[in-house]
Amino acid sequence: MLLAAAVVLLGACSGQSDSAPPAGTTTVANPGWTGSDLLWDVAHGPSGFVAVGESGVIVSSADGVAWNRVRTDLGQTLRGLGEDGGTTVAVGTGGTILSWDQPLTAGSPTLVRHASGTTRPLLGVARGAGLWVAVGAGGLVLTSPDLVGWTPRPVPATGDLFGVAFGGGRFVAVADDGAIITSPDGVAWTATRPADGTWWWDVAFGGAGAPDAGRFVVVGDSGTVLGSADGSAWAAAPSGTTGTLRGVGWGGGSFVATGSDATLLTSADGTTWTVQPPARPGLELWRPAFGGGAWVVVGAGGVRLRSTDLTTWTGPGTEGLVFSGAAAVDDRTWGVGTAGSIARRDGDRWTTVGRAPGQRDLRSIRRFDGLLVVTGAAGTVLTSTDGTTFTPRPSGTDATLWSSARGAAGRIVAVGAGGVVVTSTDEGATWAPVTAPGTTTWFSVTAGPTGFVAVGVDGAAMVSPDGTTWTAVRTGTERTLRGVAGGDKGYAAVGADGEVVVSADGTGWVHVSAPTDLTLHAVARNGGAWVAVGAGGVVLRSGDGITWTAVESGTTDDLLAVAPVDGTAGFVALGAVGHGIRSTDGGATWTRL
Repeated sequence: MLLAAAVVLLGACSGQSDSAPPAGTTTVANPGWTGSDLLWDVAHGPSGFVAVGESGVIVSSADGVAWNRVRTDLGQTLRGLGEDGGTTVAVGTGGTILSWDQPLTAGSPTLVRHASGTTRPLLGVARGAGLWVAVGAGGLVLTSPDLVGWTPRPVPATGDLFGVAFGGGRFVAVADDGAIITSPDGVAWTATRPADGTWWWDVAFGGAGAPDAGRFVVVGDSGTVLGSADGSAWAAAPSGTTGTLRGVGWGGGSFVATGSDATLLTSADGTTWTVQPPARPGLELWRPAFGGGAWVVVGAGGVRLRSTDLTTWTGPGTEGLVFSGAAAVDDRTWGVGTAGSIARRDGDRWTTVGRAPGQRDLRSIRRFDGLLVVTGAAGTVLTSTDGTTFTPRPSGTDATLWSSARGAAGRIVAVGAGGVVVTSTDEGATWAPVTAPGTTTWFSVTAGPTGFVAVGVDGAAMVSPDGTTWTAVRTGTERTLRGVAGGDKGYAAVGADGEVVVSADGTGWVHVSAPTDLTLHAVARNGGAWVAVGAGGVVLRSGDGITWTAVESGTTDDLLAVAPVDGTAGFVALGAVGHGIRSTDGGATWTRL
């Protein structure tokens, strides 16, 4: 049907989530919170620290030591925090915007829910130039002077905007496809760095003279750090790490950057960085905040670390993984992701079975009959024939390898940042580079009826009949494509803003309608069913690749990977440990792993 429909074709919802609390809801504080929720962000205000995270969790602390939970019954994950010295604002999935003026540590505060006019995930928020600016999925930017009415603003970016900061008279926002945009007023935006596939996680402003003068610092994938005095001219700064950096903040005369496997860096000027000893190896850190003479860092597993000297850290937290790749057969599932972790689930239990050299983040795992191929940062490739022992293989590149696929003739192709393509004809043991068009980042590659197809930043795509000779093709979209899958009659690719494009031969592409404007991170095919997954727990299903319907996933957590369960009609989708779902009926219904 995909082939026939493609040949024929070739010849956003808005409002508040039903699960969100209405404006003016009074909530109840829960003293002595010791939970293990993933905490996405933390901020410091007049009443102390506040952190937000999965499923609407909000916790507060006057000193960063004793924490209270605020019960919200929100049902949406809160991803970002901002404050202006009196009001604190939290944003999250489902277009959620909450605010409060009272200290959360004082009895039962009132949280006010504001209508954002969108259901897209909001990922960051900042105050400046008389406006609140919220940023989110698919290049979304909203502004409001008073938190009551929000106005969408056109921006030169299509990637998910993960962070925004204000300083020195301007806003800077960063995206997960490498784009950086800036604005003096939050209304008119200019691109100051093009999308190149680098995943920027956060941005902060600080340094001597802040908030009027200072420096912007941006952090992201593979330990990448950029700095700029004006938000326009950016320069790389050696970080001393290859781990993903998810958060950065300024306070007490220092920048602090945090990330995977307890990575923590400090810098007095945003240019020269020092790697600090990990507080506790294995912890997945998200974002830091400074206040009251102390730093607090939050992360996966309820991490809440506190330090007054950036050397000694105390506080609770458990190890947590974020998966960006999945593979499965029968009742066995593999997930790969942060800190070079390779985990396997047998039945109902996850076990770590391997680590990449240097604990570099891993991006994909693919199963080709009895062979598993893992790819990741800094050219990482590992292979396994038993699913237990994973052997590192030299790839010949230092670029992040995002995805791999095997063709009909047995050749394996891996693609990645900077337009890199490497191939193997000996089951992944050795690899050789091949020439590919351009220097864009390729996020995904698949094999199908006419050969290989790879997709990437700004709708880029290329095709190859054999994995060695590649030709650039147009997909008809400028939205970044995150995933592509092949079936026996064609291909489907998915990406930002709920974009879905299909092709019978990988060369001519057609946009098809999808019932979401959320970013779709991955797509897979099994038997006669196609499944796409993405932000906010969205799951789409199609029987022909043309007509897509939304199905209930049972989660609002981001799903970053989906894979067929080989030997069955099922699928598995992963985002993090404890945040995975499985289907046994072709993607029609899902249950938690």
